Amino acid sequence: MSKYVSLLFLIGAFSFAAADDDLKEFKDMTDLSAAVPVLTENFNGGSGEWTLPEGWSYEPREGLTGSGALKYVRTDPDKDTEARLYIDVKPGIRYRLSLQYRSELKEEADKARMEIFAIRYWDADGKKLPGSFYNRKKMNSDRNDWEGMEFTFQPPAAAKTAALCLLMRVKRTGTLWFDDIVIAPYSSELAMLHITNPKKLSLSEYGDISWKCTLTTADKKPQLAVEATVGGRTKRIPVDEKGNAKAAFGKFEPGKIPVEAKLLDLDGKRILAVDRCHVFVHPERQDKVSGCVDVEYDGRVLIDGQPFMPVGLFASMIVEKNDAEALRKIKDAGFNTILSIGYVNPYGGLKDTPEETLTALCDELHKLGLKYIFAIKHQLELPPGKKPRGRREWGRFQGAGVIADMTVETLKDHPAMLAWYVSDENALDEIPAIRALRERISERDPLHPILTLTDKVGNFQHFAKTGDVLLHDVYPIGWRTNSGPEQTLKTERDAFDPAWDTGLPVWWVPQVFPWCASSLENVPRYPTEDEMTGQCLLAAIHGIKAFLLYSWHHAMYLSEQNDPGHSAEQWERICRTVSTLRSLEPFIMSRENAPAVKVENVLGNGVEAAAFRSGEKICVMIVSIGPGPAAADIVIPGCPGLKSRTGRTEDLGDGRYRFKGENISYDILELNPT
Repeated sequence: MSKYVSLLFLIGAFSFAAADDDLKEFKDMTDLSAAVPVLTENFNGGSGEWTLPEGWSYEPREGLTGSGALKYVRTDPDKDTEARLYIDVKPGIRYRLSLQYRSELKEEADKARMEIFAIRYWDADGKKLPGSFYNRKKMNSDRNDWEGMEFTFQPPAAAKTAALCLLMRVKRTGTLWFDDIVIAPYSSELAMLHITNPKKLSLSEYGDISWKCTLTTADKKPQLAVEATVGGRTKRIPVDEKGNAKAAFGKFEPGKIPVEAKLLDLDGKRILAVDRCHVFVHPERQDKVSGCVDVEYDGRVLIDGQPFMPVGLFASMIVEKNDAEALRKIKDAGFNTILSIGYVNPYGGLKDTPEETLTALCDELHKLGLKYIFAIKHQLELPPGKKPRGRREWGRFQGAGVIADMTVETLKDHPAMLAWYVSDENALDEIPAIRALRERISERDPLHPILTLTDKVGNFQHFAKTGDVLLHDVYPIGWRTNSGPEQTLKTERDAFDPAWDTGLPVWWVPQVFPWCASSLENVPRYPTEDEMTGQCLLAAIHGIKAFLLYSWHHAMYLSEQNDPGHSAEQWERICRTVSTLRSLEPFIMSRENAPAVKVENVLGNGVEAAAFRSGEKICVMIVSIGPGPAAADIVIPGCPGLKSRTGRTEDLGDGRYRFKGENISYDILELNPT
């Protein structure tokens, strides 16, 4: 059967492979070279159409060069107002906003972050949509100098109205001035496409490549095709109903193979998107190397062909003198993976050479049976004007890219290595640098996948270009002053489908830390065992098979600094969550057909459930999303007699069970529990 399907695929691909040499009849929608700004505001002619509420004023002599500016004075931290100007921006186009500001904000240690603008959107019915926001750590508010800021944004597909809003972050007081605001088209994104295969950018002997194509506007879907040139070989490939295009380009000699793909609207004769990257053909190694890591379509990890479920912990601050003790503590808790920045606070301190320094932590992890995800994310070669991060000089190695290359060559064959972590909530304008880093790694290391993370659902398709596996972090518990039990996983629940829509395997990053670890302006609200386990089980219900908990350094070090005396009890909760998760590993990793589950809501509207099978055993995971009380009947035909692990579920008989939860809570029903 598989041979028959493959033959049909090849016949279909080659029958459609005759690409038009001439694309002159197609309009290139990605070319914005002649686009003009949608806003150029220097305030030399007054405040114009700006809405200026209380606290705001137009000042004709207080601008950048003694010209006009907008000024905002706030003395009451609880009184928020914002200046607003409606702007003409369109979905499918990414814009760059630049402005000049001057700040005389009051310095407060517990209010170290700052926002000074936002883009807000509304749909055709006037309903508010998620906006575009940007905040960063403490600005130079004591310098009283004019400074520049840039930000890129893209309106959501449903946006019909948009406004630029100038503001001051919640609870901050002082004075701000604004001048020289420009909003201009940055790139056309009517559609996007990215490679989903080959994994690790490692081309097979058949030259198979797959793309995922996504329209970003609400227009009627046209007939689409991808015209791809791979190593000089060009094909035009149909895009199926799910947005996938795939073809085989044949065998290539070892080396770096350029790939250019254009997404074509065949009805409207338009080029909607263009993507350029490289794939690699690696020479066959003569030495036998173990530790090959593959991530399958559903996120299941194989190490040398054997299933492995990562239960990992971000741990970028293993800095105490008892480093080894900390690692054993993590191992004893049930974790099997560590994600750490190998350049900052290196394990055991600096050694004689960079290579020895990098290898030290790997060696210790291997002794303990822990796998290592190396956070190489800071070794980006950023464009001028971007503040460099990571190491730029290290011993005899000079330059971010050179140090990245050395790191990969040093660790690529180490048995502790699991993956490379290349991005962490980065700005969109850093994607070219992240892609370049990804290619540097994959060119040298065909054994280990690339992990990429973004915290913004709207950026999933963008970051899908930067890795083999997509990660997402939400951190919904105890944000700012939300200290009560009425927490919710709604934002987490709503992120799963968009993540899987990228066509990449998806891993998850549950929150186990209190927000007070990051800033004193947040209340010391620690995630409960129910909340942490609920995040993990909700992810499993949505198909996730790898969990990287965030984080050791926030839960154990930073929280202890800002809220002493609570890290030990939080660690006990984390350990119980990990124990529960590991007990469910056979079910989460299983691909056996499980009974269908129907959820009938009785109270509230936030209960999710799914069944899993491992051999003769059945497991049903149930999660209450929160907030507030919830009750639901969980109907599992043909599965009577399941036992509740937490006592929150009553057996009503005949495969029907009544779950009752409060806020974020969970239960596990089991047949033949061990």
